[in-house]
Order: sequence, then C-alpha cells, then structure tokens
Amino acid sequence: LTFGGLRIFTRTVQNLTCATTSAGELLVLFTTAGDSVFVQRIAANGAKEFSGDGVLLGIDSDPFFAGPTLFADGEGGVVTYPRSPGGATTQMWATRFNSAGTRQWGVNGVMVVGLAGITALRQRADWDGTNLFCSWEHASTPTGFFDAYPIRAQKLNGSGVAQWTANGVVVHTPVTGSPFLETFGPVEKLVVSDRLGGCYVAWFDPRNYNQPAPNTFLHGGDIYGQR
Repeated sequence: LTFGGLRIFTRTVQNLTCATTSAGELLVLFTTAGDSVFVQRIAANGAKEFSGDGVLLGIDSDPFFAGPTLFADGEGGVVTYPRSPGGATTQMWATRFNSAGTRQWGVNGVMVVGLAGITALRQRADWDGTNLFCSWEHASTPTGFFDAYPIRAQKLNGSGVAQWTANGVVVHTPVTGSPFLETFGPVEKLVVSDRLGGCYVAWFDPRNYNQPAPNTFLHGGDIYGQR
C-alpha cells in the first residue's frame, strides 16, 4: 500500500468504525459533519470497491448520544445508528447492505425505537449472522447524560422486522431516590447474542454504592446482567 496510507474519504468525519468481511476486506463506516452515514469497502490491495466516498446508508444521524455500530455480513454488513429527523428526539435505526452496497431495509433502514419524547441513549448492538440485537437507555426528557434511565432491548430478524414488543422489552428499571444514582445511573452496557435466539445485556450499576466520606468511595458500583 501507499506509504503513509490511503485516503479513503474526502468528507469531514464525526464517527468512525470498522469491520472485516469474510473475504478479508475492510468495511469502514463513518458519519459526516452533515449527519449522513456512509460505508466504504476496501480490498486487500487498498482499492475502494464502492464508488466515491462509499454508499449512503442514512441521513439525520445524531452523533451526540451514540455512535454507529457495524457488523460484517458476508461481503455486506449490518449497521445501527442514532437518527434525529427534523431535530426531534434521538431514535435508533438499523440497516443492512449486500455485497453490491445495495440497501436491504429501505432508504434509511428500519426504526428500532422512535417514541415521541424518548431519547435512546448509549445505543449498543450485536449481530449473530441471523438476528440483530439492540439495547439502549430509554430516556424521557433527559436532563443529563449520566441520569438513570430504564434499559430496553429489541431483536430484529434478517429482514429487519422487530421480533419483540414494539419499542423493545424492559431489561432493567433503575431504583431512584439515591443522589448518586440519579446523577450517575446505569452507565455503559453491552448486548451480546446468546446464539440461541436471545441475548445477554450487561451494564455497570451503582445501586449498592457506599460513600463513607466526601469524595471517597468504599464501593462505587457493580456489573449486572440479564438474559
């Protein structure tokens, strides 16, 4: 390859993530300063396989609350990204593209969650080759990035059709009333397929915190999980 690397994009990039296809090619997903979502595939010799800056997968991306995720699917891929059409509350969307870069789930994909007044914080996903599992914090009128909100999850099949209750099933509802919990609620989480049609969700949870003195922590929090 060229010394110093190859120039893949000509646009201003806000978020960037990568995955490797079954043939050893590189998939690069990025969001632009104009809030569009693109994907490019790079061959082993460095040649770009999608024209220009890549395939446009979606618009109105909202990179503030969550970044996009990318999973290789043969020579194509599966993507989730936060979307805020018209500046509305942040939604979670998913899309799939084939080896030719053709979008399989519509122009912008399918909406995983998009209730009025709900912001889907800290979005996470996992693709097991058959189903897409998504999780997020279900925030109504969020007052801060570290507030405590319920965690929800959704399963989409290979056609992008939701398999669980509309807008997801409740995984965990945080206990309120603790000053620490209210300002530093369930932070960071992971969702992983169990390869049996379900998934595991794990998150950091300070419900059992102990603060013996100002600015000190005897016990800050634990890792909790649910299937």
